[in-house]
Amino acid sequence: MATETMNYGYPKPGEDDFYDINQYNQAMEMIDEDIKEMDEEKQDNLGIGAFKGNIDMLGENGLPQTSSVCWCQAKDLQGVLPYESQNDYCFTLETNATLDNQTASERSQRAIVYGEDGVRIFERLFADGEWCNWRELLCTDGDTKNNIVTFQSGDMENPTEWVDIDPVQSNEKHSSLWRKISLGIKNLRYLKKMLGSTDISKLGDGTITGALSALNTGMKDNSSVATSSTNGMMSASDKRKLDGIATNANNYTHPTSHAANIINQDATHRFVTDTEKSNWNGKAAANHSHSYLPLTGGTVTGKITVQNYVDVGAYAVNFGADAYIFRNGYRTKGDVSIDSASGNVGVSTGGFYVHDRTSIGWAPVYASSFSQQSSKRYKENFSDVAPKDAAKLLKLVPKRFDYISGEKNQSGFIAEDVEEFFPEICSYQEDSVTGQRKLFGIDYSKFAPYIIKLLQMQEERITKLENSNG
Repeated sequence: MATETMNYGYPKPGEDDFYDINQYNQAMEMIDEDIKEMDEEKQDNLGIGAFKGNIDMLGENGLPQTSSVCWCQAKDLQGVLPYESQNDYCFTLETNATLDNQTASERSQRAIVYGEDGVRIFERLFADGEWCNWRELLCTDGDTKNNIVTFQSGDMENPTEWVDIDPVQSNEKHSSLWRKISLGIKNLRYLKKMLGSTDISKLGDGTITGALSALNTGMKDNSSVATSSTNGMMSASDKRKLDGIATNANNYTHPTSHAANIINQDATHRFVTDTEKSNWNGKAAANHSHSYLPLTGGTVTGKITVQNYVDVGAYAVNFGADAYIFRNGYRTKGDVSIDSASGNVGVSTGGFYVHDRTSIGWAPVYASSFSQQSSKRYKENFSDVAPKDAAKLLKLVPKRFDYISGEKNQSGFIAEDVEEFFPEICSYQEDSVTGQRKLFGIDYSKFAPYIIKLLQMQEERITKLENSNG
């Protein structure tokens, strides 16, 4: 009777079975297919050399060595890398396993990464059927600025007592050292809090020693009241001098008025009557010969600085032959317009905003066309739009919405959704209070290159399908 092999189930005839060559060929085909599948799963290029594949699988599934060293490039690998980075990087990888060809064999890996900042070393261990996280090792000549220390902090923002700190010992752990440092900072906060206080009982042992103690003692000895015969806060001699001064001897009262004859009048110093003062205040501006600007008319040739706003009804500002600014009914029905003879209106690099004086209400802008600088004279670093970037358009979801300022039944995109795929299309504003850069809007015109690229990709695909269908 025909049976099957124990492990892989290959057919084999019994002693009394009729030998069928087709059954033999079928068994050979099954063996050949299984060997091919195992060979495809086997990792290549172990030992000294380059490796492309899943680094999590090194040391199992048919790998012949208990240890291997290979050269790796991050972009060509699968599995968990030593660290995630948008930039490609290279490293040597050493894998050590306790048993050959065992899936659950305990093993370890060490990666030595070579980069612009120098050499970085990472290690991880495979135990209990899974890989542990990569951990970076610190070189003896390495920089610890990015290291993290976990410890129990004793610092607090508003300490209420002084704490004792044990001496720093040699070979002490970082967590213990930073615990003591945090307690020292807490004591500094408490000392600052107590400066100027008359109560020193909570500082240390409640005493002040050294120079401060001597100063305090000297002040305490002189705290008594001085008399004409005993020193105190002042000497007895000074006290006797003060006692000899009559009451109110140094009291001075300024007179409320002066007689006219006590002032010698001349060409530059004289009295003026209220009538003369009134006449001077009533002089018209046109009667002045100085260079002050009159109430009406006049020309200003220098710079004018206004610290607050200027509230006017209607005005026109002439900047010369190039441009005017009009308000309320001169050249337009709008509130403000800019009229330029040469067609040039200067706007600062921060952008030109048209809104209804609120943070969310914006007014429409009308024009026959809008143009952007597009000549290659103004550009550099040319490259084609990548198909994968154009395909991101398909991930955007058009929305219907209402503006909070009042515009209803609108359509478009949400800037936060677009920013995830096309940050270069989004615009930002700086918060005038916090100074933070906040997402503001979308420049829809910048969708055009991606749309055209996507159309070209679709046209190319349609053409290929038409050609293949004959």
